[in-house]
Amino acid sequence: MNKSHLHTLIDKYIANSLTPEEEFELEQSAKDPENLEVIKQQIRDHVYINKALVEFNAEKALRKFESNKTNKVIRLPRLLKYAAILIGITLVSGFLFKTVFFNASEGIEALDKLEIVDNNVQLILGNGNVTNINLSSNDSINLNSNGASVLHNTTQISYANLISNEDSLIETLVYNELKVPYGKKFTIELSDGTDVYLNAGSSIKFPIKFLEGLKREVFITGEAYFDVTKDQAHPFIVNTGDMAVEVLGTSFNVSNYPEDASIDVVLEEGSVALSNTASSSILKLVPGEKGSLAKNGSATLTKEEVNTKVYTGWRDGRLTFRNISFKNIIPKLEREYNVEVINNNKDLNEENFYASFNEEDIKVVLGYFQESFDLKFNVDKNKITIK
Repeated sequence: MNKSHLHTLIDKYIANSLTPEEEFELEQSAKDPENLEVIKQQIRDHVYINKALVEFNAEKALRKFESNKTNKVIRLPRLLKYAAILIGITLVSGFLFKTVFFNASEGIEALDKLEIVDNNVQLILGNGNVTNINLSSNDSINLNSNGASVLHNTTQISYANLISNEDSLIETLVYNELKVPYGKKFTIELSDGTDVYLNAGSSIKFPIKFLEGLKREVFITGEAYFDVTKDQAHPFIVNTGDMAVEVLGTSFNVSNYPEDASIDVVLEEGSVALSNTASSSILKLVPGEKGSLAKNGSATLTKEEVNTKVYTGWRDGRLTFRNISFKNIIPKLEREYNVEVINNNKDLNEENFYASFNEEDIKVVLGYFQESFDLKFNVDKNKITIK
């Protein structure tokens, strides 16, 4: 079996999203000793924090879980028995691990003192004026002296009305920029009906109206999910600086945060073509694939089969870490919760983690790490210092 496909099946197994056919396929692959070792290691990496492996007491943990009436029972696929035999202990899924081992009331009371600042989504107009979008009300924003305006509500701003608004005949390419602060997520509907979902700490620069005869071109930093309106006469281009993504109509995720080792594009529907702006290389993706361009100066575009939900779950409030070092998890926590994290535990910085959280409070998330590393915290307003 292709190793990339095997890793994808294991990811889906951990996320409890395998189809019956995929579960059977994974069980069959586990009969091969080499594949079984890959399965065993990936599950172990997901369930455990490196140092905690030898200290793990499955029987005690399961008793603790069963005594907690508030925890939900999670279905464990049959494949578990194969991995459990060779690992030598009873495994549980990463989600069960979180509920079994973490009691939010123990050891992290300092986080109760957090003071989160509520920052505004900002819209920067073509003339340089900055408008703060009030997320607690529905309103309209004037774009120019011709009466052109856009509507917004608590979660979205829409430029689609510019197409039919006779008072806003826009014949030149005018760009706006939308900036989403830490701790927020926001959606923009572009003038052609394309929806762009922006993750925390991200921005998009876009024409207020796409013009006839020109490509539909936008520029992003951070992370965004695109649901592009199909228009074969006007290709849609997403620029990230070092890489461009060209589509006609499709759904995909683009991630390009500063700490990321690569620019990643994950395709859910349709097709996209990736190009390196420093060379003439082009890479086409099909649904279920991730295309990447490393930030180490390499001009090579690569792709692999992935479980797309791992990369797009942020839209539904899921926070996923997949073999990520703690030093690279910190900026993700800062964006997600609008906090500042200072880590003085240098050993923890180099530990790698698999974990998944669904709309959890930061106290719950940090408790995952605190339980295994016996961390202590100091809090000053929205700044968290790990001792």
